[in-house]
Amino acid sequence: MKIIDSILILALLFIINSCENSTTEIETKEILNVLWKLETFETDGEKITPPIDQVYNIKFTSDSTFIGKSDCNDIGGIYKIDGENLIIVTKLGTTFANCGEDSFYGNFYTAIHQLSSFNLNKNRLTLNYGNNSKMIFKAE
Repeated sequence: MKIIDSILILALLFIINSCENSTTEIETKEILNVLWKLETFETDGEKITPPIDQVYNIKFTSDSTFIGKSDCNDIGGIYKIDGENLIIVTKLGTTFANCGEDSFYGNFYTAIHQLSSFNLNKNRLTLNYGNNSKMIFKAE
């Protein structure tokens, strides 16, 4: 009887572990090849919404590259996902047009460069960066 109990416990642990791993894999796949539009920056609880006439977005592709728009500039680079950790592997590439004094280009560029993890909740992607800061995106 103890052998059967042990086998059942091991089987249950295997199933639980398989479910945990597949959830991360599913979430990873769900962020790929989607254009994510920035809704807000949040730093220490303060929300900042970029002006409607400025475009900030990012798209992670299945070949481990990302592209995006930071106001009047294009951005791109190479990323790596390890569990819930999101790492920018190479230096972030960007064009360097002057977007104007009211632009959040610098904030967005710095945040992307400092990405540390992500969360996915329905059609919202949260990218965490720096100390207690995050950007919240909506799927387009």
